[in-house]
Amino acid sequence: MIIQETAYARAVLVGNPSDIFNGKTISILFDRFKAEVKLYESPKLAIVPNYRNLINFDSMQDLVAYRRQYRYYG
Repeated sequence: MIIQETAYARAVLVGNPSDIFNGKTISILFDRFKAEVKLYESPKLAIVPNYRNLINFDSMQDLVAYRRQYRYYG
């Protein structure tokens, strides 16, 4: 494994990261809800969001071309 990171859920009470106040917010973190990412070295790039949606790419350029054509739907 090369990289493992965790992002915890957050609810913003006041503010917006892209507003005119330079992203100032008041928010609450939830440590019981999280997303984890694990990256391994591999000859192919595979993004596996869940068991119903598996897309494999032979290179990063193929991923970029796919996203430019179909955009992000998530």
